[in-house]
Amino acid sequence: MIEKIFTFGDSWVWGVGAGFTKGMTMDVYQQIAWRERYLDRSFRKLLAHDYGAENKNFSSPGSSNQRQIRLASDFFIKNKKRWSNDVIVLWGLTSVYRKELFHIENEIYMDQFIPGDKSDPGGDFGRVYGAKYFDENVETERLYYHVELFNSFFRELGIRNYWFNIFNEHQFPKIPDNMLFGGKSLLSLLIDSDVNDDSYHKGDWLDTDWKIEKAKDMELVNPHSGHPTQAGHIKIFEYLKRELGVHLG
Repeated sequence: MIEKIFTFGDSWVWGVGAGFTKGMTMDVYQQIAWRERYLDRSFRKLLAHDYGAENKNFSSPGSSNQRQIRLASDFFIKNKKRWSNDVIVLWGLTSVYRKELFHIENEIYMDQFIPGDKSDPGGDFGRVYGAKYFDENVETERLYYHVELFNSFFRELGIRNYWFNIFNEHQFPKIPDNMLFGGKSLLSLLIDSDVNDDSYHKGDWLDTDWKIEKAKDMELVNPHSGHPTQAGHIKIFEYLKRELGVHLG
């Protein structure tokens, strides 16, 4: 029996655009994309409802992996205890081309897209960082180490935790046993593809790699921002339900 599901990830997990309907214009879409009243259509909410469980959500629109790591560290260190067996963690891994920064003047954390553009508040930093200090393979390896570190931490707390890739099949040194779908991304699952995309989906609304374009053609993501439609969320929910059934027994 699952009583509580913790969810981590970015806008796909949060449910941005779940209220999209066919034919909706970009102007209307931008007005409703972040409205919380549509979140019951998101796959995390569908899954929680199916289990009859509470969903404690930490995912957020545009989130970086670093933000999710910080939020998970903060919460579970402050609540460090032996958890009951009715709790699971589902954690979606997003693009490594996002980085969390702390804005000194505003005293807030912010996610910066790498390399960014002139319209970004941290665009200058993003361009310099992307040109001189960013390497996709290094960032992917660093992400893998955090995955394994949290696996050890969650085992200590008695929590069953599961990972999934959102857009990309991250090439880790080793695929963890608790990586759902053998590492296949949600985007690949949506379009029923076994092909590892050579072009990294960076998680930008303007991304045009072939997988996101095929998902748009299948009407499983919307044409404006590439987020899952209601049909897309249902398909992801059904995949997760089957996969968790195998892992949870």
